[in-house]
Amino acid sequence: MNIIFQPYYHWLGHFKQYSDYLSDNADNILKPTRLNKPSVFFDFILLRFFLCAGLFVKLIFFVPKNKVKEIIFLDVDPVSSLFFLSMFHFNKTKLIFTIHAIQTSCYDSGIKQAIANTQRMIFNFFLRMMSKRKNAFFVVHSDLHKKQLGEIIKENIFKIYVIEYPAPLPKVADLDDVRIMEKQRIDLLVFGAMRVDKGIFNFLTELCSLKIENIKITFAGKVYDKRIDSIKSKLPENILIIDNFIEQSMLDGIIADSDYILVPYSLNYKGGAGPLKDATAYGKPVLASNLPLFIEIADKYGFVKIFSNLKQLVPLVNSISSSEYRDLARNSLNFSRGNNWSKIRKSYSEVGASFDEFLKKT
Repeated sequence: MNIIFQPYYHWLGHFKQYSDYLSDNADNILKPTRLNKPSVFFDFILLRFFLCAGLFVKLIFFVPKNKVKEIIFLDVDPVSSLFFLSMFHFNKTKLIFTIHAIQTSCYDSGIKQAIANTQRMIFNFFLRMMSKRKNAFFVVHSDLHKKQLGEIIKENIFKIYVIEYPAPLPKVADLDDVRIMEKQRIDLLVFGAMRVDKGIFNFLTELCSLKIENIKITFAGKVYDKRIDSIKSKLPENILIIDNFIEQSMLDGIIADSDYILVPYSLNYKGGAGPLKDATAYGKPVLASNLPLFIEIADKYGFVKIFSNLKQLVPLVNSISSSEYRDLARNSLNFSRGNNWSKIRKSYSEVGASFDEFLKKT
């Protein structure tokens, strides 16, 4: 039996999806009772601790009574993890830690940033401690994150395995179902929560002073950076903001009507490449800012075009021919076919087997 440890199973996002696709009938998903993610930062920090600590208590009693081969930690709170795993080693069980982001997220409050930095410092200490355990290894979702994590755990970098973060299952059967770009007006879509760290406000501010005639840009998602409210009235007519949580059915429609997915995030963004991967389910090419993670995906898979600033974006879009667009769209759809949620369990099994082979040699 394997255990999948997910304290945030019921929160919005991919938490539930990741757990469900990773498990099979023999696995036990260790999850708390349903509690929604709080909107207040400090409540969020406290709830993370208590949700994670509660699952560790369950884990302590569950593992000795069952033949648990692996514990796959999909998310952990730094403080509770350090506390419990300092005392309980689970030496006869393989421990797999999935690390979704390495660097600290950026916040608009000094107090929030100080708390986040402290938590990351504790988490880094925890990672170094776990890297020294013979029965533990790590999964990350990019070569960039492997390098960043390697700088933390130093000589134990060999215990880091890369599994590409999954895309949704394809929602279109073939390129015939994909809207091919119309040159009269090109529709770009930015979707997802508009947080401070993504730099959407600065991007919108630049759009206010730049005349773009043949491009429409839609921003769809809940606005958490309240500075954006102050410039809505200043935006050109071809810039639309949909300030709401986007239901899946609505998202399907607005993506289908778009030519490209636009990911104009700033250097403050330290998260993953979710929007890039989500675009591939629809066979949509992506235009992304020049963050190292996005450049890595562009170089590997060929469905992302990189731009450095807004002034580069318009010429880039206008330079893409219909044949190049088809190639980008084909590469996008092929990524979803080969790297979707249905493949995630196999990927974990393969890296687990590889780690077992390593242990036999040591």
